[in-house]
Amino acid sequence: MAVLTDYLSRRGEYLVLILVVVASVTLMLLSAGQKDSVARAASDAALSPVQAVISRATSWKDLRAENDSLRAQLASACLEVAAREEAARENQRLEQMVEFREQVGGELVAARVIAAGAARPGHELKLDKGSRDGLAKDMAVITANGLVGKVVAVEPRSSWVRPLLARDCRVSARIARTRTNAIVEWTESGGLGLAFLPYRPDVAIGDEIITSGLGGVFPRGIPIGRVSRTDGAAADGSLRVRVRPAA
Repeated sequence: MAVLTDYLSRRGEYLVLILVVVASVTLMLLSAGQKDSVARAASDAALSPVQAVISRATSWKDLRAENDSLRAQLASACLEVAAREEAARENQRLEQMVEFREQVGGELVAARVIAAGAARPGHELKLDKGSRDGLAKDMAVITANGLVGKVVAVEPRSSWVRPLLARDCRVSARIARTRTNAIVEWTESGGLGLAFLPYRPDVAIGDEIITSGLGGVFPRGIPIGRVSRTDGAAADGSLRVRVRPAA
C-alpha cells in the first residue's frame, strides 16, 4: 500500500512537470498578440474574485445611500401631509367659529389656551388674550362646541379662565326641550349635574342643556352639554341628573 502511494505521488509530480513543460512550449510557439491575449485572460481570471468583491461593496454602498435618500424623502412627505392635515383642521375650526358667531351674535375674541395652571383654583386655563384685546372679568369663554367657562382674572396680554368643570363654577341653565330652568354645577360624585330642578321635572337622557341667560353672566342659548344619566326618581324628588359637557 505504501509503495502504491509513493508511486502515485511521484506520478503526480511528473504530471505537474509535464503540464508546466507543455505550457512553456505552447507559450514559445504563440505569437506576441496571442501571448498578450493569454496574459490578459490569466490576469482576468486571477483578478475576477477581487473585482467581484469590490463590485459588491460598491453596490452595497450605493444601495445604502439610496435607502437613506428614500427615508429622507418619506420623512419629508410625512411632514408635508401632517402640515396639510393641520391646516385643514384649522380651516374647519375657523369656519365653525364664523358660523357660531353668526348663531350667537355679538363680538367674539379668538384666543388660544397657552397654559393650564394646576396651582390655580379650579385648574384654571390661561389664554393668550387680555384686556388690551377687549377681554374682561366674567366674560363667557366658548368654543364652536359650547361653553368652556368664564374669565376670572385679566392681565394686559393674557387672562385666566375658570372652566365649567371647576368645583366652584355654577351656570344658570335650561333644558332646551322643556325650557325648564336649573343650575349646572359640579357634583360630589364627580362630573357635572343639574341642581335646583323643580318637583317632578320632565328630563330625559340625551336632552340638550343650554345657558338660560339668567344672572347676566352667560349669554342665552350657549350649549353646555347633554343629559348622560339619571338616578333616583322624579316622583319623590330624589332624581339626580348627570350632564356630559359639550366642549
